Amino acid sequence: MRASSIGSVVSRCVLAAIFLFAGQAHATWSIIVLDPETRTIGLAGASCSDYVAGISGYVPGKGAVMAQAASNWQAKTKAEELIRTGTAPDQILATIIDPHFDPDFSRQQYAILTFDAFDKPVTYTGTNAEDYHGAITGDGFSTQGNMLPGSAVLEAVATSINATRKAKQPIEEILLSALEAGASAGGDKRCGKQRATSAFITVIRADLPWWEPYLNLNVHHVKKGGPNAVAMVRGEYRRWKARYRGSRSTSWSIAPQP
Repeated sequence: MRASSIGSVVSRCVLAAIFLFAGQAHATWSIIVLDPETRTIGLAGASCSDYVAGISGYVPGKGAVMAQAASNWQAKTKAEELIRTGTAPDQILATIIDPHFDPDFSRQQYAILTFDAFDKPVTYTGTNAEDYHGAITGDGFSTQGNMLPGSAVLEAVATSINATRKAKQPIEEILLSALEAGASAGGDKRCGKQRATSAFITVIRADLPWWEPYLNLNVHHVKKGGPNAVAMVRGEYRRWKARYRGSRSTSWSIAPQP
């Protein structure tokens, strides 16, 4: 099944699907990139799970969160609430890994970035998260992962982000190039040469409502042994770039036939 369209109605449906599947989303490697000039948020992730897009949360013009590994929906929602009120990332993290809030916090992995603390990204990886796990951060970006074949995946992602930002690439290209770098370096160790069975990029502009991302490309439920979901997102991006770039809002959600 394949669907594509433009506009806020479809965007809302796509986001509703994200909410529906969020409890099933276990992530492998993910990315947050902030553009301080436009206050645009870029989010991306890929995994050997069916639906990875549910790990991301954001507040337009303010900041974003990734909640992965055990993928705690309640913690992600709380982080969004605190981002909205201007709470510092380190205080947000302290709240959501408090054992009174989440007794299972040692299985979680989080990244929290805000424009007010642009140079102070915060990440957390619980001691019981699946190896290889880790995170790399810099001013206005973070990449984090679990179930990786090794540190090379995150190192490749971080190198790509720094290079494409320096070259002043658009944020959607920064996200895609970074996802591809992670896939080339090994991706999700469960997927072997396929690298990922679900992947997404989302671009959130400050001048659009939260339910209407400027760009949302989401490939999910790719059959094991099938195409690389990251490569599929790149293909959809080329189509978007050729036909719809500059539109107020564009969303695709792609679930290939088995």
